[in-house]
Amino acid sequence: MRTGVSVEEARAIVLEAAAVLEAERVPAADALGRALAEPVVSTRTLPPADVSAMDGYALRAADLAGAARGAPVRLAVAYEVAAGGGAPRALRPGEAARIFTGAPIPPGADTVVPQEEVEGDAGGVRFRAPAPVGDCVRSAGEDVRAGDAVLAPGDLVGPAQLGMLAALGRS
Repeated sequence: MRTGVSVEEARAIVLEAAAVLEAERVPAADALGRALAEPVVSTRTLPPADVSAMDGYALRAADLAGAARGAPVRLAVAYEVAAGGGAPRALRPGEAARIFTGAPIPPGADTVVPQEEVEGDAGGVRFRAPAPVGDCVRSAGEDVRAGDAVLAPGDLVGPAQLGMLAALGRS
């Protein structure tokens, strides 16, 4: 019997002698703590479209170019976009849409201003600062693109991996 084996060598000896279990299909909810037997490749783009990262107002950044504390810019609120919903039409210059976290950015909008930075009035909202293009917007595919390998064989399935499997529709 050999003595003085390092931890790495001992681990290699044990793993070499261990039998590999056959793969089995289980519901995703029962996969917690298991190792994946095959790669998971995304069939979806996540998010599927540009979406709001905040509750606030979607608008054209150009509409707020002259906004300042002493000279706020007022925009009419055209409609509301809920998460899972959609815009009834494209935003026009001078309009904003009330938007919620995860909701798709309406056509014509290119930025979101958080609700905490806005003052509302009857039918409109006032902005006291310009907003950069793309602010508070999560781009389509920012998390995952269709065709991306997201999990590899041997990866342990934990809560984050279960969340990804659910988001990809892998049951």
